[in-house]
Amino acid sequence: LPTAPPPHSTTLVPYTPLSRSFFPSRDLPVTIHSAGDITEALEIIVAAVNGKIITRTEVDKVLERAGVTFPSAKDRELALQGLVEMALIESEAERLGFEISDDEVQKAIKGIRERAGVDPLTMRSQVEERGFSWTEYKENIRKEVLKGRVFGYVMRTEMKLGDDRLKEYYLKNAQDFT
Repeated sequence: LPTAPPPHSTTLVPYTPLSRSFFPSRDLPVTIHSAGDITEALEIIVAAVNGKIITRTEVDKVLERAGVTFPSAKDRELALQGLVEMALIESEAERLGFEISDDEVQKAIKGIRERAGVDPLTMRSQVEERGFSWTEYKENIRKEVLKGRVFGYVMRTEMKLGDDRLKEYYLKNAQDFT
């Protein structure tokens, strides 16, 4: 009989990720748990973005929330792409020093609730009917507000650079505009 590794050890488990563009095919370290003759992989890593690990469980949760019961490879790739994009946004927000306060999250939730025309208890009930805990919902709102802040910053920066370049071009070529 093969001997099981000690509990909570790190072992290399062969795994081919969903998309070669995110991670090359190779053995990945996975924490495993041993219980007698049963060895169970707790998490399978499908991508790493700036030090943040994305697991297959996270991809499966995105698909489940989207109501996809029998995901295709394309469904999995799109779910992973969304998680990778959010990890990149969070990384950029951290680099820029952006944080979203609890008050900002509450303000965003209040705005959503008012636009939907529902009271707080109805909103909470609707969130839970969709399979989210209230804590998960607030974290998703925090991420959306953060995404908006990062995109807003990038757009303002790009527009300013565009204006500066346009002004520079005009000044260098002023004779062409008279």
